[in-house]
Amino acid sequence: GRGTMDMINEIGRWLQEKEVLPTALERLGMADKLAEIVLISLGITVLLGILSCFFGLKLARFWSFLTVFVIGTGAAAAVAMQITSDETLSGIIGLAAGIILAIVFAILKRAGMFVTAFVLGAALSIYWLRPANLIWLLVCVGIGLVFALLTIKLFVPVLMLLTGVTGAVCISQAGTVLLGHAGVELERWMVTLAFAVLAVLGILVQFLMESGKRQKLHLKKAAEIREQNSTENEDRKSTRLNSSHMSESRIPQRMKWIKPELFWMKSLKKKSRQRKKYIQRLFLMQKSWKWNLKMNLKTMTRMRKTKK
Repeated sequence: GRGTMDMINEIGRWLQEKEVLPTALERLGMADKLAEIVLISLGITVLLGILSCFFGLKLARFWSFLTVFVIGTGAAAAVAMQITSDETLSGIIGLAAGIILAIVFAILKRAGMFVTAFVLGAALSIYWLRPANLIWLLVCVGIGLVFALLTIKLFVPVLMLLTGVTGAVCISQAGTVLLGHAGVELERWMVTLAFAVLAVLGILVQFLMESGKRQKLHLKKAAEIREQNSTENEDRKSTRLNSSHMSESRIPQRMKWIKPELFWMKSLKKKSRQRKKYIQRLFLMQKSWKWNLKMNLKTMTRMRKTKK
């Protein structure tokens, strides 16, 4: 907090030494309005920080729109200034190009999140490393590119981490300046602790919201599967009923009052009775054959005795 206030004070002293801004503001009568504009800007920064910290993943398209709009507008205006010297025309071209690019990248969610992750990763690296030369600046750009490439495979966790940490930085720094303006001075460790707590809370809230969303999707899918299975069971029941009706239609007219199950049972009983009769006949035939053999043997023995 004190570092930010010291930086603002140094900028103010430089402007006073050069006597550029004070005279212009006094002539325009905007000295008091500038402080209001700064306070409003800090308030907007805190609000965006809250949205980024706790709803970063849900507002993914909004962040991609905002990021690409700022970058596209600045880049298109700079290119237009090189082509034409008209500042108004360059600003209109830059604004139009920024809006078109922002809409395109907001529709293409993955591409927009790639750019957003690159910008947030590079910005956080610059904020913490504070590069003093070109080599360290390229290192910060490389860190941003690593985060952007990670979004290809780890889209959700990377966005949670970046938006949670970025929102915590915005809230802690802009909030410290606003509190300092209100007369509340915070120690450096307080600001660091507030940043850490906000970052952890923001990532945790986003994780819980995403898990709840996925749970709802799973429940919805399970309900669809259950409904599909129930319709399949109903179709099977209807086919069974149709087949039973068809089997009933094949029964002769005089036996329509008999159920199909009873009809088939009676036919099985009839077959079993026929088989029993057949076995009984075989048994009788076998018995008669034995009896005939016995009688023949008796007659033969009698004949032998009479011959003797």
